[in-house]
Amino acid sequence: IDFKQAIKLRKRFHENGEGLMLLEEFFTISTVTKILFAYLYLVYRYLIVRKDIVSSRVHKNLNIDGTKILEKLCDISFLGKNSVSGLSYYYGYKEVAKRFNSSKTLTYLMEMQAWEKAMLYAFKSAAPGVHTIGYQHTSIASNYYFYFSDPKEVGFNQSECGIPLPKLFAVCGELQKKI
Repeated sequence: IDFKQAIKLRKRFHENGEGLMLLEEFFTISTVTKILFAYLYLVYRYLIVRKDIVSSRVHKNLNIDGTKILEKLCDISFLGKNSVSGLSYYYGYKEVAKRFNSSKTLTYLMEMQAWEKAMLYAFKSAAPGVHTIGYQHTSIASNYYFYFSDPKEVGFNQSECGIPLPKLFAVCGELQKKI
């Protein structure tokens, strides 16, 4: 659905007593300006190091030239809509965290998607006292690689550059608990 339809749906929920908010409701001119400048800064920094990143990551013993493939993937990642989307999620959730920083707990359906990481990082920086609980509400296949991070990345979780994770993982069974 588009944004106008989402607003109409939200109004219907609200009329029936449901408390529903859209992330876009927290965007202000200031938030959009922060997103724009953060994106321009990201593009600037990426373009400075782009050649070094690509040339240092391409293995010299490959039978094919992987440079073009890696360049395209990096460009999509840093210059494409995903980076704008990620910044929008982060700054939007940062506004949410500021507004609800007196809340004790944030519980959400965990699927390890990009918006969740942005939300967790935003709450970690703007409302560090909020206890985050990610509820794994469905089964997890062992080949859902986005669920499984390198232990070195997870070890950085307490630092600024680490993978943001909820403080508590809630699961729906013993098998998920083992994973």
